[in-house]
Order: sequence, then structure tokens, then C-alpha cells
Amino acid sequence: GIAGVISLELCGIGDTLALWDASAPTPFLDRVTGALDGLGLRRDATYHVVGRVPVFGSDHRAFAAAGLPAYGLSIVPARHADALRRLVLSPVRSTLMTLVRRPPPFDTYHTRGDAGSTLEARALEAVLGALEAIVAAAA
Repeated sequence: GIAGVISLELCGIGDTLALWDASAPTPFLDRVTGALDGLGLRRDATYHVVGRVPVFGSDHRAFAAAGLPAYGLSIVPARHADALRRLVLSPVRSTLMTLVRRPPPFDTYHTRGDAGSTLEARALEAVLGALEAIVAAAA
């Protein structure tokens, strides 16, 4: 069977992992957070588990609608955490901010600036390490 689904979004800029749309506890969520803990990451410090994100969606939501535990996985800059929370958790603010200025990594997301040169090797390595640990924990 399928243990769960992870959809990757915004995985190239930042230093803090975010697992989102994780509103309710599940055995798969326990495996995922256990895998992150096993890497030496700390919940609410170097990774965060966030409930439903009302503004942005991803491919995992179709799996969640079919009854599978499914979450988005991103990496974001910790220094912009407050601005990112305001952006993704408030639909009205999000709409207004897109007209003014979006915090990284959204400042380049789906724009002309969205290029390989903006990616950070350490962010990519962190996401890869997390994925490897999650797959091993779910196997």
C-alpha cells in the first residue's frame, strides 16, 4: 500500500523545512517527523509542521482528497518566516502582497527571476536528505 504522499514545492531557497497541509495526526506524519528528527532537525526550529495553507495548493491535495495522508514539503529562509506566514496563511494579504513585494522564495517564484542561478545548493541538499530519510522511514 501507499504510506503517504509528499509533494515538493519551493525546494531551492532557504534553510528551514516546512511540511504543510498537515492538519491531523497520522501514522505517516509520525514517520515523516520521526525521519526529520532522526536527521537531527528540531521541530519548530529547523523544520515546521503547518496545518492547511489556504492560499497555495499542490499536487498532494488530490491524494488527500482520495483519503491518503498527503503533505507539501518546502524549504524556506528562516529570516523571512514571519513574512512568509503572513503571505501563505492570509488570502487577502497574499493578494495584496503579490502587487507589492513577496518575501523569498516567492519573490522569484514563477517570474522571470525563477532560474537555476537562484537555487541554493545547501537548500537542495537539505531537501534531498529529508526525502531520503522520509522514504527510508516509510518503507
